[in-house]
Amino acid sequence: SSDLERRKGLIRPNLRMKMTLKKIAERAGVSIATVSHVINKTRYVSPEIIKKIEEIIEDSDYITKINKAKIGKRSTVAFVLPDINTYLYHKIGSILSDFLKKEGYMFSIYITKNNLSYENQVLLNLLSDKNITGIILVPIDFNAKRYKKIISRNIPFICLEKKINDDNVSAVVSDYKEAMYKATKHLIENGHEKIGLILKKDKDERNNEKIEGYKNSLIENNLEYKEELIFKIDTNNEEKEIEEEIKKIHKLFKITSFISGTDDLTLLLLKSLKIGRASCRERV
Repeated sequence: SSDLERRKGLIRPNLRMKMTLKKIAERAGVSIATVSHVINKTRYVSPEIIKKIEEIIEDSDYITKINKAKIGKRSTVAFVLPDINTYLYHKIGSILSDFLKKEGYMFSIYITKNNLSYENQVLLNLLSDKNITGIILVPIDFNAKRYKKIISRNIPFICLEKKINDDNVSAVVSDYKEAMYKATKHLIENGHEKIGLILKKDKDERNNEKIEGYKNSLIENNLEYKEELIFKIDTNNEEKEIEEEIKKIHKLFKITSFISGTDDLTLLLLKSLKIGRASCRERV
């Protein structure tokens, strides 16, 4: 009798138990790939289509399947970075962890220790891991060829703090030029004229931005820009060796104030000049 009643329209079919990606796509009038991109947030889809697909999903049992899939399958976002010792990376990691947890994702951190071959191995392992749904990378190098495998894959991927030389790769970076300009201006306004700039001795393209901001601030405030007051430190050396180098720079050039390009250089600078927390606050 139930079959007869169903044919007469007295009993509605249990649509909630039969929904699939294909049926969602048919109802929305889009491709299966588009539905997948909406669910996984892997490509741009117009807001109108997103709304249409989400309404169909909400009215079906497919939302249950999605929630189950988020636990254990492609549910982890990986954060790959050179180190976690700097305040900036530590803070970013903490914020990302809290945010992704609220969104229902696991969060994993991978430290590459500025080693290109190890970074490459980490990325290869992540690409083959079915639990990884996205990668946030602080790249060691700027050469896009080193990252061609991750770029060519369909996995969501974004660079943080450093850019890869590929216009198709999204990146979120700080305005180092403006930051260095403001830092230099602050010291000038506090009576300093012999301002030293300490940077890491590497091929980091951000150094050029920092130097430009430093230089512009000096010139705009009628102070002479001297390249001899820019010091590039090899952070691969022993800590004591670096501290001695900073002391010599301070004494030889009679620097009245320093600007450091990174958090770890700041710590080395403070230790070298034996500036404690209280003393540091007084000088600022």
